[in-house]
Amino acid sequence: MNIRQKLSLTQQQLADLLGVSRSLVNQYEWGKRNLPREALQKLIKLEMESKKVEGKSAPESTLLFSENGINRLLMKYTLKLQRIGEYIVILRMRLKKMEKEFSILLRKHHILSTTLLLKEELTEKKKLLQDINLHRTNKSMKAVNGEAQFELQYRIDNLESEVTIIKQAINQLHLEKFKREENIR
Repeated sequence: MNIRQKLSLTQQQLADLLGVSRSLVNQYEWGKRNLPREALQKLIKLEMESKKVEGKSAPESTLLFSENGINRLLMKYTLKLQRIGEYIVILRMRLKKMEKEFSILLRKHHILSTTLLLKEELTEKKKLLQDINLHRTNKSMKAVNGEAQFELQYRIDNLESEVTIIKQAINQLHLEKFKREENIR
């Protein structure tokens, strides 16, 4: 018996709750399609709520897809987790580089500004060159300023939240797989 049947729902009712078509629910049940992460979360939440209503405390999960579907989802989520993890590492390295570059540019800006103010006997050509350097430094600083660093950190935080959700889905799938193996024995 699957969750839909446990909740006494028709395929259409479940489709409406998940925001998908009835035929898609049918494909999930027969293992022809993988259940998307968002739908899986809604389904788990629905099942948990039904358990609370029934008075059961332990989440007993019976998902809408076959053993093959569970294995495909596990593989898909594991690969996605790996790709996101690699991307987070790259973003963190980029953030660290931005912070270092900003610090260097800030020092350079300070030195150039101080030099321009203190040395009035500089030739016009040298003053112009230092002005150009100062302008370039200012422009570079804008590219790695705190706002850009904040945006990058925000992207990292969002990805880490997604990692948490995917790990929960993977744990739920492993639990389902284990329960099915125990029922076979």
